[in-house]
Amino acid sequence: MRRTCLRAVPGALLLLPLAACGDSDPAAAASGPLGNGVVWADGSEIHFPGGEVVDSGQDEPMALSRTSHGVVSSDWDAGTVHVTPDGAVTDLGLPDAVRVATDPGQPMVAWMTYEPFDGVLHVLDATTGTEQAAIRTDLEHDLEISLDGDTAWLHSGGSATTLRVDWRRGKVTKAPASFVRDVRGHHATVEGGNENFVEAGVAKPGIVDLRTRRMIRRGWDWAFSPLGTYAVGIFGEDGDSTTKNEEIGVLDLASGRLTRFPIVLGEGGWTEWAWTPDDTSIYWFEGTELVVCEVATSDCKRDAVDADQPQVA
Repeated sequence: MRRTCLRAVPGALLLLPLAACGDSDPAAAASGPLGNGVVWADGSEIHFPGGEVVDSGQDEPMALSRTSHGVVSSDWDAGTVHVTPDGAVTDLGLPDAVRVATDPGQPMVAWMTYEPFDGVLHVLDATTGTEQAAIRTDLEHDLEISLDGDTAWLHSGGSATTLRVDWRRGKVTKAPASFVRDVRGHHATVEGGNENFVEAGVAKPGIVDLRTRRMIRRGWDWAFSPLGTYAVGIFGEDGDSTTKNEEIGVLDLASGRLTRFPIVLGEGGWTEWAWTPDDTSIYWFEGTELVVCEVATSDCKRDAVDADQPQVA
């Protein structure tokens, strides 16, 4: 649960959430029914930690994300489904090509719909199909969404604006610092979302400690692990976070220790990675080889999989 004190957004119009208030527990991410193993897909086939393989019906998913109970698969023109190890494939009834956010510690799925002059954050329980919240904000552009317990972060790169939404209580506030992209605990990724801001000297990309406002690590495209223990970026020889070179850097936010793992980047110079929900291991594909690295020991295991175009979830 985040405990950062934030100030209200002037003029934000709120709708009451549809579910009762409640608290989120970060430790729950390690105790969901799906467990802490590796999840991956090859086209429409979802591979679960227990060895189950379930066909989602979506041959070319545009995005995969993990809930506590299964995997959400989104297709450009075939909707969004929730797939569970018992073989169930549930159409969530979302708009085509919608960008969703999930939290591996809970069954919730979040997405945005847009109207003139505002956008509405929706939160749905994928296990019941019940919408839990519909909250109106004053951001009307295509937004990046992240979900962490009862909190959703909405980031507009074009306007360098980020909102914090307590979706259970229907409360919308501004992010605790300027040019914030995402927050875990007292750390934030700061980018501005637009290189023009950086070139003008307004925002320096990296990770900021919100207690001191000190930049603890420079670089673009940092991403947090599910429990916020680590931040991850792709690193080059100069030590800066980048998307062009060949090491994955895992930064321990408590100690400042940076662990580097060699990586062979995919087509276009980019590789998608994923975490186990307990923050112990990070994994990705190099071709058809699954690489799983335990952060605490720096040990990596490589296994070839029988797949045409595997991707992590």
